[in-house]
Order: sequence, then structure tokens, then C-alpha cells
Amino acid sequence: MFNDMVVVQSAVSSFNNAALAGPAFFWTGILMLPLLALVWLCRDAIVNRLGWNAAKINARMATITMAMILVWLVVMGGNYGVLRDAASTLPYVMATVIFVTAATITRQMRGVSIPKLTWPHSARGKKIWTIGAALAIVAAVALSGWPTWWGTLMQGAAFVCGFIVGRMMRPSFAPLSIASVIMITVTTAMLMQPEYFRFGQLGNLTVAHLGWLVLTGAAAVATLALRNIPARGRIHNSAFVKLKWMMRFVACFALVLFALTESVPVFAGLMGTLFVMYALSIWHAARVPNGVADKIWAVALMTFGALTVMPVIAALGVLIWPRDGLGRTWADSKFLL
Repeated sequence: MFNDMVVVQSAVSSFNNAALAGPAFFWTGILMLPLLALVWLCRDAIVNRLGWNAAKINARMATITMAMILVWLVVMGGNYGVLRDAASTLPYVMATVIFVTAATITRQMRGVSIPKLTWPHSARGKKIWTIGAALAIVAAVALSGWPTWWGTLMQGAAFVCGFIVGRMMRPSFAPLSIASVIMITVTTAMLMQPEYFRFGQLGNLTVAHLGWLVLTGAAAVATLALRNIPARGRIHNSAFVKLKWMMRFVACFALVLFALTESVPVFAGLMGTLFVMYALSIWHAARVPNGVADKIWAVALMTFGALTVMPVIAALGVLIWPRDGLGRTWADSKFLL
């Protein structure tokens, strides 16, 4: 009457459902805290060892973040066989992220000297090893779309095209802004299909899931606004107050609606509303407090690292957190709200 295999499968299914319904990323993030504290205590030695100056550290951190996201999508993501329906747009979102990250990383690596192979000694052997390594990387990226053949082809083609475009890109672009957009996109994609990312189960997302998604998206959107919108003091004060309260009302309404529905369009609308609200605040301000952009960027890295269970990205946020004015973070950034 009771088949052993059926009992085992039922137990495994119940365990998976319980795991998907629980905020595993949150508890893993708490376990990260001793590691992040150690990075904070040794941050000066780490930064000095890396030898990065203040002008390059943000661009380097953004490039490393995108590289980690690319590896995470390939190694830790799900596969197209778990999509709920054939009309899902998640595969196209993943292909777009792979294309953009590959292009940006390739462009940033053009100025970095890559160590040359010392073995084999012959030029023919080195060429064979180089081609073999390139094909292995492309195959790894492509096979992350298995078991569907179109997923494999699309991800492999996106990576190859991104590499080619990155070789032809001009240097006049901001990797930090691109990294912020990628972080917002990945955060939205995790809500589109939580099971694909082993993040949770749609319909069973807890307050920790929803709250951390909003916090991560808000920090990334604020970073994008602070890095690209200048403080001009152009908006008249009375008009600014009315516009600001209108955007606050819309943001609160979208937040409540998102908590009730877990809807992707509502989440995207909330992020768009926050961006407009931040943009109005920055454009109205005569000046932005010193260091607030770096602090928000560090917060975005730390929250995103916890959300995706990537301690390396969270540690990058700890490394670039400014030491001066540690207690004035809220006072300096509350003008955005």
C-alpha cells in the first residue's frame, strides 16, 4: 500500500515547499554578519592591499558586482524547465542581463593586463588552450539554459554577442549606473519567478521577502538617481512640496498594493515612482550632502548581496562604506524621501 519511493518523494516535496515558503536568504544574511564585521575591521588593510584609489574603486566594485551576478546566474540559477508557462518573459530578461554584463565586463577588462600562459611553451599549444578555455566558458553559460534547446542557444548567443559588443564599446559610460540597473533588473526578475532563483514561492512570500525586495530596489534606484541627476535648485518650493506629496502618496499606495498582490507590474511601478521622487528631491536641492551617494551605493551592495546570498557583494559594500559621518547617514539621505 505504501511504496517507499512514494513516501520519500512526498517527504522531499514537503521539505522543498517549506524551504521555498521560508525566508532562507534572511537567515543566511544574519549568518553573514560575523564575516562582514571581520571585513569592516580589516577594511583598511584590504583596500591598501588591492591598491585601488578613490577614483577607481567604485568602477572596480561595479565591475566585480556584475561579474558576480553573471556567475551567479549561470551557476546558481534554475533552468527554463521550471517556468510556469511558455509565455514567460524571464528567459529574455536573463539573456538581456547576460548580454549587458558580458559587454560591460569586457569593456572594463580591456585596460587590465591578463597573465599570459606559461605552459605549453609552443605558440600553437597556447592558442589551443585559449580557444578551449573560451569554448568552455561559452558552453557553461549556454548550458545554464538547459533543458530547453532555445534557452541554451539564447543564453550562449547573448554572452558571445555581449563579448563582441564590449570589444567595440567606447570608454564613455558609467559602469556604476549599469550595475545599478542590473541590480534592479535582477531584483525584479526574482519576483517574476522566485522558484527559478530558489528565492521563495510566489503566493507564499513573507514580509521578509517583500520588504527586502523593496529595500534593495529602493537603494539601487536611489544610487541611479544620485549618480545621474544633478542638484540644480530649479523647482519652485511650493510646486516641489505639492509634487513631493503626490509622489509619496503614489509610492505608499503602490507599496500597499504590492504587499497585497506580489505583482511584478506594481513593483516596477513602485520603483519608477521612487526614482521620480528621488529625482525631484535631487533636482530641487541646491547641493547633495557629501558622501551620501557613496553611502547609498554601499547600502545597495549590502542589501543585494544578502538578497542573492552572495557575501562577496555584501563585503564590497562594507569596504566602500565611508568612515566619516557614520552616524549622519539618515540625516544626509532623508531629503530623498
